[in-house]
Amino acid sequence: MLKLFIIAILIINSIFWGFYPISKISVHQRLLSKIGIEYNIGIGFHLLSGLFFYLIAFLVSHNFIS
Repeated sequence: MLKLFIIAILIINSIFWGFYPISKISVHQRLLSKIGIEYNIGIGFHLLSGLFFYLIAFLVSHNFIS
């Protein structure tokens, strides 16, 4: 049951990062601004983050990662 919960969280994370729009008011941009880092996160970051979480969910669900 815990494994299913972890997979669900990873899939939700991959959907969030894969489809979340890039803007100045997004959560991660506001967080970077509050800690004093002036860096604009691009579409590549979103794409790679979504792909990363999806691949981890795939590996966990097929028992490559226990």
